[in-house]
Amino acid sequence: MKIIKCYKLSDAIWKCVVHGCFLAYIIMLVFWAVTGFKYGIEQCGKLLLICMPAIIVLFLAIICIIMADKYITLIRLRRCRLNTGADRKYFRLLKKYLGGLHSVTGVLYYAYCLAESGKYRECLNSLKKLKYNTLFGADRINYSNTVLYCAVLSGNQKLAEETYMRCSGFLYNGATYKGNEHLRLTLGLYALSHGDVYMAENYLKSAAGSKKKDIRCKALLTLSQIYIDEENFGKCRSCIIGASKCLMSLEQCVEIRRQMLAVQNFYGINNFSGVDNRKENCYDT
Repeated sequence: MKIIKCYKLSDAIWKCVVHGCFLAYIIMLVFWAVTGFKYGIEQCGKLLLICMPAIIVLFLAIICIIMADKYITLIRLRRCRLNTGADRKYFRLLKKYLGGLHSVTGVLYYAYCLAESGKYRECLNSLKKLKYNTLFGADRINYSNTVLYCAVLSGNQKLAEETYMRCSGFLYNGATYKGNEHLRLTLGLYALSHGDVYMAENYLKSAAGSKKKDIRCKALLTLSQIYIDEENFGKCRSCIIGASKCLMSLEQCVEIRRQMLAVQNFYGINNFSGVDNRKENCYDT
């Protein structure tokens, strides 16, 4: 989950200043008209200088309250997802954080979280609210990526093939840009579902370099499972330890525990040193 970025904060401050100046000017004109146009430029200018800072400060205070509420909701989201998983409370908080599902970006992010949590039918139902032909640029890419991601995870091969045939061109193109590691993760999972381990490993390693912890953790866990199947304990151990340091959900905790037990049982290992002990409660879930 993203915390509000600095550029968005600067945009909000700039809008407060512009709207504050505009509203102060309107108030000055209304005051001048109501008083019968008897005041001159000096008196109106004084009123403008008094109103302008007061309105800007008021707008900034409102923005700060909204951002503080979003940050508190974000903290609650992280705790809920890690402690109780993606339940109804989590998705209720997610809707609140997104300000409702009124924007295309909000619906796409909500649908991606549904797919990530194993709620595939709900994910596809959410995407049906959007019309693919009306989407452009990043929204169209993210829509296609979410559908393919959902199809691959759910094992819906028909939908996965249809989506890949229609959208693979701009998915591969989008995956070349920095910050689109979620596209590389999806392409890696798709390649793995078709038995192309070499291509899957390359894309998953690239996705594992993401700054977003949930993407990085998912990529590392998938790589770890590949190495378990190949009986490559050294690489598997490194991936599990890396994933344990960026856990974002209860489901990821459960998957790490399953992989650790599989490795321990196969190799007869009694402990798994190097794993982040701060997440020990997750392993016992």
